[in-house]
Amino acid sequence: MGFGDNTRPKTDATSGTSDGAKTPSAYLKLAGEQTIRILDRTEDVPFYWQYYMPVNVGGTYQDRGIVVGRNGPIAQYMKEIGSQDKKFRKPGKRMLLNVLDRADNTVKILDLGNDLLNKFSVLHKRIRKSGSMEAMNVWDFDLNIVSTPGKEPKDVQRAVYPGEDQEPLAAELRALLKYDLSTVARPMPEEMQVRLLAGDDLLEILRELNWERPTPTVPQA
Repeated sequence: MGFGDNTRPKTDATSGTSDGAKTPSAYLKLAGEQTIRILDRTEDVPFYWQYYMPVNVGGTYQDRGIVVGRNGPIAQYMKEIGSQDKKFRKPGKRMLLNVLDRADNTVKILDLGNDLLNKFSVLHKRIRKSGSMEAMNVWDFDLNIVSTPGKEPKDVQRAVYPGEDQEPLAAELRALLKYDLSTVARPMPEEMQVRLLAGDDLLEILRELNWERPTPTVPQA
């Protein structure tokens, strides 16, 4: 989610450069079954707002998630056209988490909405530690996320189950750096939102902004 563009189909769109498609993604792509360990606490997690809307991408209109503030040109545009217009979109509230991808034990960014957040919350303090039967925080054990595709990408169904590993992370995994999520979810500048609404190419806008892709810089607590 490159500040102003929340599009990561295969690679990382956060770079805002023409070679972004060659760069491995910093984000966890949810597909099939995956195992993670949450690395953040509730107070560390930032929320952001986006409009998932059709924009010009290389000469064709495609749906993209554009990160915005609570107000701005895109929000004003949606108010002006009204909910009866086919171009109207409601803003979506999303959040970011640092997670450990157990497939390769690397730190990645998980971009999620309320549905997945609620599934995590259901497990918080509901799982008991083997042996002591102590209630566990949701970040103290592995989680299995199962994604089942639907007819459309928006129809995907996800389920979350407690994983087998309830042990604290090994020292070398605790030493891995996390991403500074406060720098990842910044909104697209208002002047760029105006250009996007006028039909300017999103890829060209990202090239001009020249945003760097996220890199891990923050020690784990």
